[in-house]
Amino acid sequence: MNDMTNDLASLPDAWTIRQTEYDPERANVYETQFTVGNGRLATRGSHEERHRGAIPGSFIAGVYDAHDSFVIDLVNAPDWLDTAVYADGVRLDVDTCTVVSHERALDIRRGVLWRSTVFEDDEGRRTRIDSLRTASMHDRDIAVLRVEATPLNHTSTLQVITGIDGDRSNMEALPVYPPGRTFTAAERNAKWARSQHLRTVSTGESEDGTLTLVTRTIDSGVDIAVAAHVTVTPTLRRSATVRSADAVRRRCLIKADAGETARLDKVIAVRTSRDTDAVTGEDLAARAAGLARAAAERGVDALLAESAEAWDALWDASDAEVLGDDRLTQAVRFGIYHLLITANPDDATVNIGAKSPSGEGYRGHVFWDTEAVMRPFYLLTSPHTARALLGYRHHTLPGARRNALGGGFRGARFAWEAAATGDEECPTHTADGKERIWPREEEVHVTADVAYAIQRYVEATGDRDFLFDQGAEVLFDTAR
Repeated sequence: MNDMTNDLASLPDAWTIRQTEYDPERANVYETQFTVGNGRLATRGSHEERHRGAIPGSFIAGVYDAHDSFVIDLVNAPDWLDTAVYADGVRLDVDTCTVVSHERALDIRRGVLWRSTVFEDDEGRRTRIDSLRTASMHDRDIAVLRVEATPLNHTSTLQVITGIDGDRSNMEALPVYPPGRTFTAAERNAKWARSQHLRTVSTGESEDGTLTLVTRTIDSGVDIAVAAHVTVTPTLRRSATVRSADAVRRRCLIKADAGETARLDKVIAVRTSRDTDAVTGEDLAARAAGLARAAAERGVDALLAESAEAWDALWDASDAEVLGDDRLTQAVRFGIYHLLITANPDDATVNIGAKSPSGEGYRGHVFWDTEAVMRPFYLLTSPHTARALLGYRHHTLPGARRNALGGGFRGARFAWEAAATGDEECPTHTADGKERIWPREEEVHVTADVAYAIQRYVEATGDRDFLFDQGAEVLFDTAR
């Protein structure tokens, strides 16, 4: 076994969620559970090479769009994983090859997803694919992917293709079928209508070979730049950069003997025009490429160590153990992990969707769940994060005022479903237009929930500066 396989096997059970075989009907479940993130960027646990019925997704906090969707969506951002391996021309994936063995493990202690799969093609050649990925908790602009390919019983020319895919869409609606119709997961997922929110602005390659893609949300006008710095060992036989309308990729050819491992290290950086430190008119592609290059120069192992140190600090403040019940301890830690990858203490303009950024459920909209359900955790473990989440309510106060005015009221009424602006995003009817939806009119308690959360935050922290500034403005307008 190589080092990555050994690391996967040695993960402690109390800090690990494992998958020990491939099951196509549960693949989407693991994609959700195995999400990695850092509060700013989150990526579902899809295989790097995908499979039929996959629901891949990367989401950037605060990036919403409503170009052709029923209501506004948290945008499915460019795919930075986008990697496939071929052994002598055969694509290594679960649909093309036989899966001899398959194991994945989410290391919730350090926010790393590990994978080891052995594929066998129709000529009996076996190749192991190992990988790890993480979104850095040390530097929220950075994410890392490492993929290793090892021919086990053959000598092959390996082709590794990796890049950034901007051809992404959101799931809009499923067609309605008569009762009793059933479909496999792959069939069902293929039937979704899709919403398009992105239009590619440019693809490119910097002088040092860093790949870049810039895309823009069509309605909201948010620019997203993703840069990828790619390193492959051992020495390449040849490589080429391939660009299309919506993607940029690097194709690498490597000759590998039986037992010899080829490694790809991919460091990506993400920047958007809505970032709190964004400079008007800056070259986002150049900025992202510089960040990716600087991070890659430190090396993947160093980036993993930096992120692990940040995770250690988070767990020191938030770990919980159920004495005498290891399985329940694991479950509690799994819940805490998803809370930790969901909130960004450094950005008071974003909040948490009701399904977190682990998928497209509730379209990434913000409900009262933050104040009523998640607030106690952040308040008791990371008051700075709790303040940032309340800061979002102040940031979206203009939208809450528009909601109140639309109902004939003074002051502010917070939305049942909010997104980037605080305006009410809950639809008035079902997607087919047949049924009326009433929560936007009837679920008024969210406004009191926000006020209550401010009260509890100040009681717990004594943060009177917040109370007499942003807090007071929100409290006065909710009272009105």
